[in-house]
Amino acid sequence: MTDPSSPGDNDPTAAFDSKASPGSSAEAFLDDADFSLLRIEVDYMAGYEPTADAIDSLESALREHLSKSSIEVQTPTSIPAAEDDPYSASDIRDLEAEHRDHVTRAESDTLWAYMLVVDVEFSQSNVLGVAYYNTSMAVFGKKIEEISGGLNHPSRQKVEATVFRHEVGHNLGLVNNGTPVQQDHHDEENGAHCTNDQGIMYYAIETTDYFANLFGGTIPGFEQFCTEDMVAQGGSS
Repeated sequence: MTDPSSPGDNDPTAAFDSKASPGSSAEAFLDDADFSLLRIEVDYMAGYEPTADAIDSLESALREHLSKSSIEVQTPTSIPAAEDDPYSASDIRDLEAEHRDHVTRAESDTLWAYMLVVDVEFSQSNVLGVAYYNTSMAVFGKKIEEISGGLNHPSRQKVEATVFRHEVGHNLGLVNNGTPVQQDHHDEENGAHCTNDQGIMYYAIETTDYFANLFGGTIPGFEQFCTEDMVAQGGSS
């Protein structure tokens, strides 16, 4: 899910705008012209530390598709828990402002991204994740916990890994939201998503509905058309 209403960074001294809309820094993620390194800072609220396997899965997917000499998801850091109220997009941005430690500078060779795992639901109750700035994503750990791990449910690691890939995909400009499409696969009715229901950018993946009805136990990848789009924008494969 993307949040296109994100405000820009009006600070004239900022070397890199880390408050632009999702997808606007797609090339910075995909190619190595300005940034040869990618680092992702991860903060989580107590009880919702991402599984190591989900982190490894995200790193693996990014290494496959981005033209970077080094990609690393940082060791997750615990931050204070929230209250039991749903979060709005504005609440999420406020949390980032309070807790994010690393931002991108144009003079550096490192592109920094940020992932926040919170312990309450989003204001849209069935949402599992949202990309809200060009380098920022939030994941709703409580909701992931509710739909994973039980009988006939996918493991928490598989749900996390799937949602992580999907939200990062929005910051890679997918679909047709910063990274132009090479073939017609943009699901315009559902925003910046892919028409292929087997690929990671299918719209329902970021909701509980997908895992209740469609999830078969494997972690979806970036299907052919999304991969072609990324390669055309500077990605590796």
